[in-house]
Amino acid sequence: YMPMIAATGGNTGSQSASLIIRALALGEIGYRDFFKVLFKEFKTAITMGFFLGLMVILVVMTRNLILPSNSPSQFPMNQIILCVAIAIFVQVITSSIMGSALPLLAKRLKIDPAVMSSPVLASAVDITGLLIYFNIALIILK
Repeated sequence: YMPMIAATGGNTGSQSASLIIRALALGEIGYRDFFKVLFKEFKTAITMGFFLGLMVILVVMTRNLILPSNSPSQFPMNQIILCVAIAIFVQVITSSIMGSALPLLAKRLKIDPAVMSSPVLASAVDITGLLIYFNIALIILK
């Protein structure tokens, strides 16, 4: 499930960064709007993360009903599903905030926000996605 979590975070972060870069280019926002923008992105990300988490639960449950796994696992499937759903939820929130914050910080440091957002954001989102997933798995699966 790690590729799904990383991809979801990458897509969410890229979308947030694109919207912020566009708004910066059009002069609709500036660094002074930093906390306002982050709060708005946070609210949106919670909603999006909640629904994506529910979708993950439904998809994984459906997949397991149709194609049950033959490999023995020491962990119940409901715990694994919970880990993945929570990780997606948290990843969407963190990647959305990072995608919003990086272009604003770049603008403040007088760096082109478009240049900074892509490679830095992709790396940061991938790293945090793995950390989020592994830590949630450690907590839930003990």
